[in-house]
Amino acid sequence: MAAIHKTEGIILSHYDMGEADKFINLFTKDFGKISLVAKSVRTAQSKLKGHINTGSEARLMFTGNSEYMRLTDIEERLNFFAGAPDLAARHAMSSALRLVDRMVQGSERDDGIWDLLRGFMDFARKGGVFSSAATAEKVFGVRLLAHLGYIDGALRSELKEVVDTGGWSDVFVSAVGVFQISKLFDDGIYASGL
Repeated sequence: MAAIHKTEGIILSHYDMGEADKFINLFTKDFGKISLVAKSVRTAQSKLKGHINTGSEARLMFTGNSEYMRLTDIEERLNFFAGAPDLAARHAMSSALRLVDRMVQGSERDDGIWDLLRGFMDFARKGGVFSSAATAEKVFGVRLLAHLGYIDGALRSELKEVVDTGGWSDVFVSAVGVFQISKLFDDGIYASGL
């Protein structure tokens, strides 16, 4: 009998599969990025149906091994998008989720990414102010890429206050800083090869 795992996670994306199933990508607190199959979740009588929303933080249970993992229970705790103050905040959150989905490979616990993603989503939901949504996306991206090791140490030191700071509310980016952050982000994406 396969073990049942319990954790909390943020839904990065989900896709319909077959007639009634969904394929879900999540970043979890205890297992890192995982992909699960939710069987029969699109049927009218499914109790899990309303809890699978991109950008939601949820408690979940799943079973299986690294080859095939199946969602057995999920409870949405917080939908970050529902509380977002405006379209720009929602766009910044969507970009952050897509970037984590794209850049993080394999399932391995990573408290740094969990704290980065959770903190950014919460900051944006509460109406955190950046000079623009594009700046918010780039700052998040630079921090993620630096954490994953895709940003050169010399380049990273140029914007140490943006890359290495823990919080979001203390980030102020000047016009010159926006250009430098965009360059760091683009260089990091190029270095990743993804």
